[in-house]
Amino acid sequence: MYRKPIRTGIMTILLSIMLMIVLSACDDRTAGSAGQNTDGNRESAASAAQNTKGSSESADSDVKNTSEAGCTTDTGVLHAESVEPGTRDPRSQLQEQTEDAEEKGDIQTGQYDMIRNPNVTACLQELDRQNVLYPQKDLKESETQYTEEQAYEIRELGGYKLPENSRQDLKNMLNSVYAPGYTMGFVMMDLGTGQGICFNKDNKYYSASSTKSSFVVSLAKERPDVVDSRRQYLVQITTNSDNDSYFMLEYDYGQEIHRDYAKTAGVDLELEEGGFAEVSAEDLTRLWLLNYDYFCSNERGDLVGSWFETPTYSAICASLGEDYVTRTKPGWIGGMLHNSSIDAGIVYAEEHPYVMTVMSDFPSNLEDLQETVLLLDRIHGSMFGESE
Repeated sequence: MYRKPIRTGIMTILLSIMLMIVLSACDDRTAGSAGQNTDGNRESAASAAQNTKGSSESADSDVKNTSEAGCTTDTGVLHAESVEPGTRDPRSQLQEQTEDAEEKGDIQTGQYDMIRNPNVTACLQELDRQNVLYPQKDLKESETQYTEEQAYEIRELGGYKLPENSRQDLKNMLNSVYAPGYTMGFVMMDLGTGQGICFNKDNKYYSASSTKSSFVVSLAKERPDVVDSRRQYLVQITTNSDNDSYFMLEYDYGQEIHRDYAKTAGVDLELEEGGFAEVSAEDLTRLWLLNYDYFCSNERGDLVGSWFETPTYSAICASLGEDYVTRTKPGWIGGMLHNSSIDAGIVYAEEHPYVMTVMSDFPSNLEDLQETVLLLDRIHGSMFGESE
């Protein structure tokens, strides 16, 4: 009498157990699918993070390579990093003036095709632009006081805007030079932006030994064998400004290589007997831009460049050598026929190397150039947010 209800109860229990098993299996599959999607997202995130890290490492590698080489080759040279809304990029006007000058034939396109570093080419073209905008003008030797009118001779390069306090500092310094009856010319130009300043850059001074730099570099570039075979004499020239070594190599190789090298940068070197010349601050700046191009070209170029790092005498090295690597070649002379004190070269100011040339008719006195060197370095630092 009670067997049927028992069988029915057993069947109900079995069906309930089977249903629970099925539902449990479905939950497991759903959870597994959700877990797989989560892991997939994690893998995507990890992949994205790895890609980001790779991009970061690549960027770090580029910075490191540029820093180690000490050479700036960013093809973005002479383009403003930022322009405030509602204002006009000062370089756009510069570019328009350049294009007009090129159309008129005042600036020759392709003149610097032999130069490898695009920044060097851009800096040389900026000097060309300046010569179109401001035709050559030398301050009269009779001028003994730096006047307000002459203040306009301080020119800005590459669209740079010289702060008024810096302009006043320069005027004060130049007054102290011109008051006793001396003159001065200088160029300071950043190799990454083409920005800088110049003063009386066309006035000619007796080069003394300052042009030995381009003689050494031209010889090393065109006759690579001399880097090894005549190294001791080249180092004597760059380090001690040794005239005996210079005259010997000049006798052996002549000056044609040197002259042709200078023409590459737009400089016509009229060398006198003994291998010296009348040069301007612009001339020496152009030659050092060319030297920099060679230093950056290969290991041999960098080796030759290193020979200019430890000169016995140098206003630039003495003033800035404790803070930066400098590569310079000064020249000085005092006497009946010529009076000049000159220093020029490359200052490797961390990530912002720049070229500097300072010239005066001080009679054989490099020490008196140091005030100008320090002031120009301070102005250069202020371009990149360093406090004055």
